[in-house]
Amino acid sequence: MASSSIPAGYKFHPSDEDVVRFYLRPKATGQPLPYPDIIVEFDLYGEKEPSEIWDMFGGPSIDETEDLFFFTKLKRLSRSRVNRSVGSGGTWSNESSKTIYARGTRIPIAKKRNFRYENPGSPQDGAWLMREYSLPMKTQPDVGSSSSSSYVVCRLSKNDRPKAKVVREEEEDDDEEEAPAKKEKMKSLINLHKRKIDQER
Repeated sequence: MASSSIPAGYKFHPSDEDVVRFYLRPKATGQPLPYPDIIVEFDLYGEKEPSEIWDMFGGPSIDETEDLFFFTKLKRLSRSRVNRSVGSGGTWSNESSKTIYARGTRIPIAKKRNFRYENPGSPQDGAWLMREYSLPMKTQPDVGSSSSSSYVVCRLSKNDRPKAKVVREEEEDDDEEEAPAKKEKMKSLINLHKRKIDQER
């Protein structure tokens, strides 16, 4: 993510553990951050579409290997349910999750959840991915609490897979169109081979 606090020639490519240790945990506990303006605070579960957020925070100008990082607060409906609706009729759909452990141990320090933007009927449906980093539940506040420990870090990126899927489907269609010609060519070769065998007998 582009930022004035990153030294020239460097890019922000933190590991999962780095995101938790140096950014999420300090933010949740009110401690100073190593680079305060690298991860900005913004409501990713609000009225703005992912595409609008991407444009607002310089997404079009960053390197294709970079993502955008945000601090945002969870909107809990209960201890186990969170409202992740976004924009106009969209939602972040959970695809997978994993536990992040402290390096070299089996001590859990956070949970990473992978989401895909879903908004049926919208041209942006499936076009965005988000990874959400959250602290263990025992450190999370009660429903409706405004505590800083309700913060998560969200990593927003474009999803190139829908485009790749279209290309693959088009390639498969091309193969289907060429299939009759290939079969006819193979049939001719087989007949030619049979005639050659008959002549040698």
